[in-house]
Amino acid sequence: MNKAPTYLDDPHLGQQTKEYLKVLNAGNQPVESLPIIEARKVLENIQSSVEVNLSGIEEVEKKITKMDIR
Repeated sequence: MNKAPTYLDDPHLGQQTKEYLKVLNAGNQPVESLPIIEARKVLENIQSSVEVNLSGIEEVEKKITKMDIR
């Protein structure tokens, strides 16, 4: 059985994605092994560290309701 490549060696991931994952996994533990609250905080910190230009973008708020699919 072939072993899955690490994110740094995965040919399916672009360089920008690999750089993002490097930051995401820079702590003592990979983000996917953290408790949910801590993982969310890691994501919040990374997202808030990047300035995004939202000019020309229209924001719309929508409510999503649960669909009962059987």
